[in-house]
Amino acid sequence: MTLLSHGTLSPFEAFVTISIVLAFAVIVFAVLPGLPRMLDKAGGRRLAQVRVIASFGGPYLRSGGAFYRFSLYERYLVVCFMTARSYPYEGVRVRDPFNKVGSSLSLTLDGVPVTLRGNSEGLERFSEALSKYVTSSGAEL
Repeated sequence: MTLLSHGTLSPFEAFVTISIVLAFAVIVFAVLPGLPRMLDKAGGRRLAQVRVIASFGGPYLRSGGAFYRFSLYERYLVVCFMTARSYPYEGVRVRDPFNKVGSSLSLTLDGVPVTLRGNSEGLERFSEALSKYVTSSGAEL
């Protein structure tokens, strides 16, 4: 097996390369996970939280399919993957009620269809808390 390329770094080039790699690691492992905490602190009391596999989009074009954290707070809903995004309850709708057999819940977040799949007990508690809170905030189901 032969190498495709071979090169030697000077001490300064090695220092710069290692510094860039360390800066990238700090951003990925420290800064990005810290961003959700700011939204969590500003959201008020946590009402419910669930970790699910979420897919975003309609029946023809979907994205996602990764593990997301959905948290209900007094002020808004927080969706977190690598960074967090908050959705006010006025933009949250329950498309289909919780399906216990399929362990799925269908929502609409700011007009984007979202399907949540996960633990049926956790999703059921999350769905109940969301339905009560969305109803009490004046948004329709």
